Amino acid sequence: MWKKILLAVLVTEIARLQNWVTWSGEKDDPAIRRVYGGPPSGTGATCYWSNGNRSVEGRMTVISVRPDSVELEVELVAPKESLTDYTFQVTPEGSGSRLLWSASGDGDNLIGKALGAVEKRDKRLGTELENGLAGLKKVVEAQENMQAYRVERSITIAAPDVFVLAEIMDFREWSKWVPREKLDPDLKRTFSGSDAQPGSTYFWSGNDETGVGRVSMISSSAEKVELEVELEKPIDSTSDLVFTLVPEGAETRVVWTISGEKNASGEALTLLGSSPQTLAGEMERGLANLKAIAEGAVPGKASSGTRKSGGHAKPVMTIVADSIVLSTGK
Repeated sequence: MWKKILLAVLVTEIARLQNWVTWSGEKDDPAIRRVYGGPPSGTGATCYWSNGNRSVEGRMTVISVRPDSVELEVELVAPKESLTDYTFQVTPEGSGSRLLWSASGDGDNLIGKALGAVEKRDKRLGTELENGLAGLKKVVEAQENMQAYRVERSITIAAPDVFVLAEIMDFREWSKWVPREKLDPDLKRTFSGSDAQPGSTYFWSGNDETGVGRVSMISSSAEKVELEVELEKPIDSTSDLVFTLVPEGAETRVVWTISGEKNASGEALTLLGSSPQTLAGEMERGLANLKAIAEGAVPGKASSGTRKSGGHAKPVMTIVADSIVLSTGK
């Protein structure tokens, strides 16, 4: 029994002959030369193999691919000529799927073979098929665990976009509004590149909760800021952060999106060690903090409790090609 997976993923993996060496139990022998022809996956895909003196030689061809089955033909030329047909049949079963791999051919040891019905004299072939299925199961389930995640939250801020961008684009300001910055009072921060411009980076190193990683600004405009997060500890993980700004009269709507992929173990972490499970709440709190700071920076709107004398100077925005440069006006 296999856990419930997309049949399309399973069928595609079987019909992609270049991947067989990773799961079929076939040894990746450097002495064997493999040449692939036809489409990368599907009907007509072929794999020809041989060694230097051609004492081992054969060809595998995908004959047909259906939503629930794959049929292949294996023609062995050396060391002994034979012709074998492989059939993979997938059927839903309970909350999972059952995969049957059967082999039939012109040799006495390849007639009407199927897992679950292997005679004693066919033990070797049955073991090979079982090992191949176990390898395929591991590969396909690992692929299924590489799930993409995407979390999006938004807020409307009563301030022009320039005041919002001033907080997003300057990594030195993040400690004021990103919630996870507070998890480690001894968090080490290193900034490089031109502040608040594409190419700038923020490297952090902290405790077990925040981990170690880097966030880099990929691009910026008056409407969008794109960043990449590369986490080094506790796991290697990469994710994308996008801030989209939409003017709404005197206000600005901010949409914050974080997306990435889980690893083969189904794990993923992003900015300052945050996980997909905790992202939504942390992003909502961060946007609320951003709102308070940006609105407090607008002249004439800040209350005595939200803005101190000598606080934020009014930012000045200059648009340069596809990026923007923020500076402070006195």
